[in-house]
Amino acid sequence: MNVLSFLKYSQRLLYSLMVLSTLAGCIKEYEDTDSEGANLTIGDPIPSLDLLLSDNSRINEEHLSDKISVILLFTTECRDCRKQLPIVDQFYRYYQKNEEVVIFGISRENPKEQVKKYWQENGLTIPYSAQRDKSIYNLFATHTVPRIYISNRQGIIQAIFKDDPLATLAELKEITESLLKQE
Repeated sequence: MNVLSFLKYSQRLLYSLMVLSTLAGCIKEYEDTDSEGANLTIGDPIPSLDLLLSDNSRINEEHLSDKISVILLFTTECRDCRKQLPIVDQFYRYYQKNEEVVIFGISRENPKEQVKKYWQENGLTIPYSAQRDKSIYNLFATHTVPRIYISNRQGIIQAIFKDDPLATLAELKEITESLLKQE
């Protein structure tokens, strides 16, 4: 094998390793499992939360009582989360003055500084709670982000969106409007 052939072979091998490494990172990112986590489904109650959000508001049972809640679980490294975040942010902007709807995000293993920087770089406004670990995430799920949970005024999950397919703005609005019409 001459030097030129060896260099081309090495370059292809390096490229293949980079692609495999990226894919392995995505697999971990999307399919990591933790037997300690919940697996909430439609009809389950939203877990009891007590979180301070980025806008200094507090989320707890009292704050969510008698309101429609939309909770996004995400990481800033996740490609699908990066696609879903602007949609949820647009949705948040649409409903942010409606006191009957509470919309916020919860990061999974994303330090506050990292999430804040991502929000600033991407012009996002949705309030979030940055979590360094998976303890809050595990109240909802064992794997996969992004996840969106929409609950009714009684705190019962009415819709769940995951990464396949991602939620559209129209779907989020349609479900929310339907829940707002219910007493």
